[in-house]
Amino acid sequence: MFYIGLDFGTYTTKVAFLKDNQTEPNLLNLKGLSDNKGFIYSFIDLESDEIGLPAYDKYKNGKGNVKYGFKLRMMEEEGKQLCIKFLSKIREKIEKIKEEKIKDDIKIMFSAPNSWFVGRQENETYKEILIEAGFEVSDGVIVREPYASALYHVSGEIKHLNKKVLVIDAGAGTIDMLIVNVFGKGVEYVKGSEKFYNRGGIEVDKIIKERYELSSLYEAERLKFTASYCFGEGNDSCNFIEENKINKIIIKREEFEEFLSDWIKELRN
Repeated sequence: MFYIGLDFGTYTTKVAFLKDNQTEPNLLNLKGLSDNKGFIYSFIDLESDEIGLPAYDKYKNGKGNVKYGFKLRMMEEEGKQLCIKFLSKIREKIEKIKEEKIKDDIKIMFSAPNSWFVGRQENETYKEILIEAGFEVSDGVIVREPYASALYHVSGEIKHLNKKVLVIDAGAGTIDMLIVNVFGKGVEYVKGSEKFYNRGGIEVDKIIKERYELSSLYEAERLKFTASYCFGEGNDSCNFIEENKINKIIIKREEFEEFLSDWIKELRN
């Protein structure tokens, strides 16, 4: 059996594989979509219909009509259709690799934020998106992201533990925490620990939305990415404009980091 895991992230998506005789998974490089680390940027250029690295390069160079952060808008029709388009192209690449290189049967698993399992509405919508993108989705193939993280680490450094472990899965859009029991090569999550789903992630978007008086959490997510990219390039400030608006927001690095630091201190307390 050949297992493939798909982690659809807010900014980067990863596809990993594991054979029956492997102890640790490896990232699957989807040629033309992945960067040299195997990451697939969750970006779509609507002009060229490209996704991943080519779309991200256009975003950096100010070209095309590039969309990102659509995972956070999947409950809206436009966001849902962008998710379907993005995941469809990943499925096509996986199928091509299967035809050319994989002779074994394949089982594809998917991870999703912990919060999607609490309200269930997002999880059901994600299933619909995966099915419309051409994937086969049966019971049990969508797992909690922090649980998937725990399974990965059990294959490596913590496989000999026999105790409860707090798993923190920090992504761009969601930060999930889950307590799991680790025993030998097995993992099971402690029921009730999923209540920690409301820490980080969308909570960060909420304070950004309030601080900069933005129209939606989606725009807060866009601002967060713009600031992260801009400050990562060494700039002390950057400009941000909401979609379909003309007013420019100036984001100052020192101010941005200060109010986020204050929020983190408050969260710790």
